[in-house]
Amino acid sequence: EGHAGSTAITLTFSRTGGTVGPKDITYTTTPGTAQEGDDYLAASGSLHWNDGDATDQSITLTLRGDTQYESDEAFQITYQETHGAQPPGPSQAITVTIVNDDVAPPVLLAQPTPTTVVRGASASLQVVANGEGLTYQWYQGATGDMTQALANGTASIFVSPAVTADLTLWVRISNPAGYVDSTSVQVRVVEQAPAVIDHPSTPGTAANSDPKGGGSGGCGNGTFLSLALAGGALVSLRLRRNRRAGRP
Repeated sequence: EGHAGSTAITLTFSRTGGTVGPKDITYTTTPGTAQEGDDYLAASGSLHWNDGDATDQSITLTLRGDTQYESDEAFQITYQETHGAQPPGPSQAITVTIVNDDVAPPVLLAQPTPTTVVRGASASLQVVANGEGLTYQWYQGATGDMTQALANGTASIFVSPAVTADLTLWVRISNPAGYVDSTSVQVRVVEQAPAVIDHPSTPGTAANSDPKGGGSGGCGNGTFLSLALAGGALVSLRLRRNRRAGRP
């Protein structure tokens, strides 16, 4: 049918049953699932063969193009043979099928799912869609809010830059026939739990600077330990001193 304007098709009629005498056929278009004016232009007329004439004859019909996705549609050419003053022959029909050549709108098969990431990490979201010529655009905000398009969000899988705060994201999937929007999902940020990456080393001895311990002031004799932690979150440490038997 084409995507715009009109397309001409030709139907050819062949004479059968011999060529003795003249022969005439009248025809007219009849709507079916295809509608006159919207899908094709109505037509009617007649064909004539002279005595002894066996030449094929043709009629031209006009189809109307559009970009709307739809099922194949059909209409009929109804025709019958006429014999001058004699009664006309039985009515017969030819079915013309207009095959859809338009792209179907996108179909969203799998929505993105909420996710949780450690502060400073990247988040990955994915949708699954079906259709021809699909394009993707991810946005920050609730579904339908197109004020914050993400520059790197133009594929079915979106990988964010480092996330430092909770986000709400959604994606629009488009093609020439239309678009479909996903639900909006949240990317939740959590702090990384601290983890020991270097256990306490062998205790060392700090200088005695407490006058009560004979020093010149400050901290008393004691031990110190070194401890390394992973994770950028603020942590607190609590040290406990093991007392030996017989010592205060």
